[in-house]
Amino acid sequence: MHRRPLVLAVLAGALALTGCKSCRKTSSSSAPPAAAAPGGDAGAPGLAHKKLPPATEPDPDYEARRDELLRRGNPEMMKPGEVIDVNAEPEVSAAEMIKPVSKDVMMVKDIKVDLAKGRAELPAHVSLNMGPLEFVAVTTGGKAYESLLTVDSSVVELRLALTLLGFEGVVPDAQGGLPPADDSNSVHLLLRVGDKEAPIGDFMIDRRTGKPAQDAAWQVVGFDDAGRKSALTTKQLATVIARDAEVPLRITTDAGNPYAGPDQGLVPNSAALPAATSDVVLILQRHGAAPQDTRSPGAAVDKVQP
Repeated sequence: MHRRPLVLAVLAGALALTGCKSCRKTSSSSAPPAAAAPGGDAGAPGLAHKKLPPATEPDPDYEARRDELLRRGNPEMMKPGEVIDVNAEPEVSAAEMIKPVSKDVMMVKDIKVDLAKGRAELPAHVSLNMGPLEFVAVTTGGKAYESLLTVDSSVVELRLALTLLGFEGVVPDAQGGLPPADDSNSVHLLLRVGDKEAPIGDFMIDRRTGKPAQDAAWQVVGFDDAGRKSALTTKQLATVIARDAEVPLRITTDAGNPYAGPDQGLVPNSAALPAATSDVVLILQRHGAAPQDTRSPGAAVDKVQP
């Protein structure tokens, strides 16, 4: 008789593991004990089951309800989203952006900078725009519908390339005016189509004359502390409109007002340009020695401090 409790215990364990068909009806008739709500006593409804207030009224239990749901779910899938400060300036490391190729050549992302030749080359694409021009080049997200070209390089990358060539840029006055252009503060723009290079003016028509626009210098525009943010975030890279003070390259001749009438401003020269979206190269050419380099033109710059 003393073995009976042991046998019963073994049978009970076996039934629990395999399931007892004859016991299912009996066991189902008894309701299981109420589970404890997360964060509360057994049988107490959790906040997740609490009646929600109307959408038009405040929900004082929102944070607690959310925490309860997080405990039930996958925290990795339900963790709060990253808070992004839209006013914060992007952290840019010049050292990481510059990749030396040789003694005189380096890459700033996709921009090839040749210190000996005094030029920077930006891969570009012919824009779909065939209307009046406000810009020669814009980057991704810029006003491509008013530009001759689009490029993939950012304004920060372009400014860094210009710095490597010796151009910090002249700062506009309160009215946006710039000092006279000379070799110390301006470059010339060229476009390479295939294996041929020509001044950028050849690819635009001056509607005042009906002829290709004259070749002109393009001033490198800098910025002060007040204009730093806009100068480093603009999507426009080269402008024919003087009012765009934050754009790093500005034409030095009067291109006219492109919206003052059908005989004003510049438009794309479709006869000289390849088809829209074609790959071309925009070239920034320095004239003479670098502004901060007193050696003869073409001398290599061994060390650059961007």
